[in-house]
Amino acid sequence: MVYLIVFERLFNYRETIFTKLNSKTITNVAIYATIALGPVLLLQVYGIVHAYLFYSLLTGWIIYLIAGAGVALNKKKFYILASLLSILVLVLSLTQPEHYLFFSQGKVYAALTFLAGDLLQVIVLVGSFIILASKKDD
Repeated sequence: MVYLIVFERLFNYRETIFTKLNSKTITNVAIYATIALGPVLLLQVYGIVHAYLFYSLLTGWIIYLIAGAGVALNKKKFYILASLLSILVLVLSLTQPEHYLFFSQGKVYAALTFLAGDLLQVIVLVGSFIILASKKDD
């Protein structure tokens, strides 16, 4: 009998984590995950790419960190910066044929970083546009 009550409460409970997820929460998590993925990328490319490219990536990560801080402070204008950065990342990463070679060369970690990073950028881009298009100023 106790099992039935627990089961009923679990599945009839209206206020689950999924009802609290909205576009802003998902976008924020994607921005924070992008920031967390940045050092992984930097560690992977350190010593492999030219110094100017490494420092360009580091600068981009720092700017993303600033955008994440603005988003954490609930400033809507930082979603503009995040969407611009996501467009830049997608354009620069998807146009590089070397990135697609990760799959055929068996570089699993590099391929997963590439896929995860670009997926996060799409989520950030779409979510930022939804947030910026909304009329709410929360």
